[in-house]
Amino acid sequence: IREVAAAQAASAWGSIKGLLLRAAQVTVLASLGIACILILVAGRYRAVDPEMAGAFAFAAALVPVIAFVRLQQAALQGLGHVPVGLAAESLVQPLMLAALLLVLVAGGPLQPDSTTALVLQVCASGTALVVASLLLHRRRPAPVAVAPVHFRGREWLAAGAVFMWLVGMSAALVNVDTLLVGALLGPAEAGAYRVASQIAIFVGFPLAAISIAMAPVIAALYSQGRRAELDQQVRRASRVIFMVAAGVAACAALAGRPLLAALGPGFDRAYPATLILIAAYLFHAAMATSTYLLFMTAHERLAAVIFTVGAASHVALGLILIPRFGIAGAAIAAGTSLALVSAASALLAWKKTGINATILS
Repeated sequence: IREVAAAQAASAWGSIKGLLLRAAQVTVLASLGIACILILVAGRYRAVDPEMAGAFAFAAALVPVIAFVRLQQAALQGLGHVPVGLAAESLVQPLMLAALLLVLVAGGPLQPDSTTALVLQVCASGTALVVASLLLHRRRPAPVAVAPVHFRGREWLAAGAVFMWLVGMSAALVNVDTLLVGALLGPAEAGAYRVASQIAIFVGFPLAAISIAMAPVIAALYSQGRRAELDQQVRRASRVIFMVAAGVAACAALAGRPLLAALGPGFDRAYPATLILIAAYLFHAAMATSTYLLFMTAHERLAAVIFTVGAASHVALGLILIPRFGIAGAAIAAGTSLALVSAASALLAWKKTGINATILS
């Protein structure tokens, strides 16, 4: 997203062509490698559990398809077509999956199993890939097709490796608290806590949505040196993000207890954890697009350090607080880690770019 947006802003059509080609090559190699591992696992299960073996085999087919869908979508987002770029996976794929399910149900009683589910996912994802490829072909700037290919392979691979690490650390920040609760308190507590965290995470949706839309804008304006315009854009975005997130937070706080109680006895004990996490996500929203400001201005290594420290602190705080305070302790650990990552990202983005992307601006 970043490199395509910056290259388009500089009319570096050869770089876009080279990046799409190199990204496709890396995606083929990586996804086929993962698919081969899944096929080997499928072979091991074939004699013991044929259904599991079939599921792994179709999962192997699903990996490269999903990878290429997201690659095409990222290129479209980088070119500035954010809603169009998200349409294939967010709209076409679920609609196709629903249509296939309806066809199967209309044909007679459906025997659900993992293999059937993955076959449907492969078909739906394949449709999404065709749509994403057609959209990219139509929206790709005409000069890209005739421009000489320009590669910056080492630079792209180095940045890609850092972003891959960032994805892992982001997943740890979001999920490690539930894993720790399950390991230390048991599955019942983990289930209640997971519902609490899913209610609170809605507060982060405005930030996620606007950051996705802002990403190519940040990359393009920064690469052109248009700092004043970029500063104005991120300030405006921070106000919108925080106002919407505050409204969502109020609704989540009011609806949290009834929603938890509706799920059954014992779930409402997770309400204090819900409130703690809502507060943490609201603070995260107040830091607005600071994290994406680091990502899109080639400071991803700093972001990787911040996220790694955040994930480590999350685990350490969880191990200390969960045995003493239960699921409220898990929420405090998760909220504190998220706040630290958000505040550090905002501070370093300000220091490196001179732009305060937070609501405090």
